[in-house]
Amino acid sequence: MASCSAANPRDYVEDSLQTLRESGARVTATRTAVLECLGSAKRPLSARDILERIQASPEMPKIDQASVYRIIETLLELGLVHKVFPSGHFMACRHSSCGEKLHLLAHCTKCDASLELGVPEQLTAPMSWYLTQQLGFLPTDHLFQVTGLCPTCKSSE
Repeated sequence: MASCSAANPRDYVEDSLQTLRESGARVTATRTAVLECLGSAKRPLSARDILERIQASPEMPKIDQASVYRIIETLLELGLVHKVFPSGHFMACRHSSCGEKLHLLAHCTKCDASLELGVPEQLTAPMSWYLTQQLGFLPTDHLFQVTGLCPTCKSSE
């Protein structure tokens, strides 16, 4: 499985801004700030975390909590962020930069680290066939989440 999270944060922001433009959504300073915050984060962030990081930076635009939630909702609709469970925090979705159709989110329940992994089509094709042909189910989301312990936390057990 290839990691999609290794992409440059700037590439994530630029790709996301392009997606916003193509969708007809406005590109604003506050949307850009939220994307920059998520793109540079090393772990999933709550909406409050995002707000605090933006407010702590003098270069960032003024923003309030309601705006952060509205922006995140737009980014979720466009597939630009993932909501991590069970925390409900958010992380940048880098799927458009790696070319894989299905992604696996590996989330460490001890340190809260998350890694978005592309899954090769050879592994997902049987599941896709089963869902569509045998169950008549048409998947519309591209993310599966697995929780457990990352290598670092596992070795410290």
